[in-house]
Amino acid sequence: MSVESFRKAYKESDIKQLGEFIKQPKVMSIEKIMTYIEKSFVSNRTVYDVLILILFNQYILNEVIAEVIKRDNTDLLENILNNDYGLELDENLILLTLPKGRVSMAKAIYEYVHKEYGRHIVIDLLLRYDFVFNMDEKSIDSFILSLHLVAGSDLLCRNIIPYINPNFFDNYAIVYATTVTGHDSLIDQLLLHPNVDPGVSDNFIFERAIEEFQHYQQANKLFKHPRVFVSGITMEFVVHIVKYNWLCAAEKILRLGDDQTTAMFRNQMMIDKMIKNHNDVTYLAIKLGVFDVSFLIRHYPDQKAKIKWHLRNLKIDDTYIYKSYEHNMDPFQVIRRAFRRNDVHLAKTIVNYPISINGYKLLHLLCKYENDVSNYIYTDILIKYNPIDIIMAISKITRLCVVSVNILTKVFSIIADEHDLNYDDLYDKYDNISDIISAYIKTRQ
Repeated sequence: MSVESFRKAYKESDIKQLGEFIKQPKVMSIEKIMTYIEKSFVSNRTVYDVLILILFNQYILNEVIAEVIKRDNTDLLENILNNDYGLELDENLILLTLPKGRVSMAKAIYEYVHKEYGRHIVIDLLLRYDFVFNMDEKSIDSFILSLHLVAGSDLLCRNIIPYINPNFFDNYAIVYATTVTGHDSLIDQLLLHPNVDPGVSDNFIFERAIEEFQHYQQANKLFKHPRVFVSGITMEFVVHIVKYNWLCAAEKILRLGDDQTTAMFRNQMMIDKMIKNHNDVTYLAIKLGVFDVSFLIRHYPDQKAKIKWHLRNLKIDDTYIYKSYEHNMDPFQVIRRAFRRNDVHLAKTIVNYPISINGYKLLHLLCKYENDVSNYIYTDILIKYNPIDIIMAISKITRLCVVSVNILTKVFSIIADEHDLNYDDLYDKYDNISDIISAYIKTRQ
């Protein structure tokens, strides 16, 4: 059998003739046969399967893998090592992957040698070896290394995502981002990707966010994803749902949870919290039969008409509908998106602002944005809030952060113009905003 006859059989895709080479002595160098294998791996997998049999009958596995690493062909290496050929492989071949930063190659080698599999192997390799990171590359390996090595890797990773399938290594990206780095914008982008599954490993990252990290805001973000199911819910998480008006999470639990889980909302302490917070979650619970509206009216007798109006206007579907992560938004996410996109139509989808949006958070957005949505809030929305609640929010904002006094003065003026307030009392009680109160009083003189 000669090189010429091999070339002829390869060119004609003659499987029978190529099969004759399996038990024959090798007729070409490792470099040459690997060139044929690399081409057929892409163009003709039937021929490729025969060439692989030739390869493992005639060549040493260590030499084969060293050549594939040299060619920097990760897909080919993973395919070759995907089956156990009963041949030993030198783990030190991992060292050849370091200059190119091929974590994925190193993982495939490690798994073949140790017959151990899982995304945790990546972390072990990153701790043991110094992989060279190519910042300009857009690959799974550069994504892994930017997560692990680079400070402020959030932007780098987000720039790589469009070029890869981020569910690699059993959703390594979302697991690492949520349990190690915690970059919110990166997590958001991953959750928006159709192939990413944050419910991987039986809700592992959601339950860990609650139980181990007590990171309830991240847990809420994960829980809204349609692939995360109702499990591992704690009373503390439900408390946060009620307090921060996480409407999507509340509905998912109440509509899909078992009796033990939904009972957390029926607990008398939780009912009291819902009545006290008086937000969308409160009305959803009433709508779904957790407690009767009469309890809410009894607590706020002067708001009976408003309570019944809001209950009528809270629309829910007959059956629970799974929405995409992008569209499963809590009320505050709706108004924040409206501000960011200057979308007045979206801002108007919030039916009852004092129920849905915390006044303090609304003021924060007004201090951050100045656009058509801001004007809508100034002219149509602020006057609907309890004036003391807004004044308390103004006082809190000035204590906690540096914001535009002009904006807060404007907010105070709108509230004060619409309500009869005792300015002497306010001046004494909210001394840190006395300048704002004084400025408004002067405009009235």
